[in-house]
Amino acid sequence: MAEQEMIKCSVCGETAHTNMTNVNGREWYELPEGWKAADTFPPGDDGLQFACHGCCLAQARTASATPDAGAEQPREGEDPALRRDIAEGVDPDIVLFDGLDAAIIGTFTRCGQPPVIAYSYESCVECFMYQGMSREEAEEWMSYNVEGGWVGDRTPAVIHKIDRG
Repeated sequence: MAEQEMIKCSVCGETAHTNMTNVNGREWYELPEGWKAADTFPPGDDGLQFACHGCCLAQARTASATPDAGAEQPREGEDPALRRDIAEGVDPDIVLFDGLDAAIIGTFTRCGQPPVIAYSYESCVECFMYQGMSREEAEEWMSYNVEGGWVGDRTPAVIHKIDRG
């Protein structure tokens, strides 16, 4: 039997309602769109952590990582573990946008071309809004600086979700 529960983002404090079901002693959450269960950073009082946006999740992961002595500190919005996995598993020369790791949705391949990183347009906009831009500013920044940028064959792809509403 599902019950309504209020969850709170462990980074920015945003709250939302969710349905929680207990199955064989384990709690399962039906999270609102865009929310993530975050088991990769230190738990709170109840042992459960949530992030309301991909940017919050990336920031929480970055904040909880134990830095190596003398290692360069990641920029805001960068997930060192994700970047390492991409370099090792996909291609060490792949191009990544700065500060938008939380918006990565996978890789994009084309016939005869090297793979490129694929970003969610909406998640990129959310990342910029989280950094203090209005939605209008974030969309303008995306259009001119992200989608309008070209760094050669390795330029990342930005994916716009089609609403089939």
